[in-house]
Amino acid sequence: MLVGLPRARQLAVVDLDLPKVVRTLEVPPAPQEVLVQPDGATTYFSCDAAGQVAVVHLRNWGVEKLIAADAGADGLAWAKAD
Repeated sequence: MLVGLPRARQLAVVDLDLPKVVRTLEVPPAPQEVLVQPDGATTYFSCDAAGQVAVVHLRNWGVEKLIAADAGADGLAWAKAD
């Protein structure tokens, strides 16, 4: 399970069988909302205190890029591109 840890400025992977955090990654302040691509390769985390969305590649567990958003952006949704 992917979890945002806002106070720690991290994303975490929680193994639900154990249950415990098995991996973390530093991201901009206040990661909250998460959206995972259907293929499971990439996730998007809104980091509202930073006004950014962190794009995290799950296979290499790294921040691929940061997308600028307005301060307080804390919601994510898929939209069909024209």
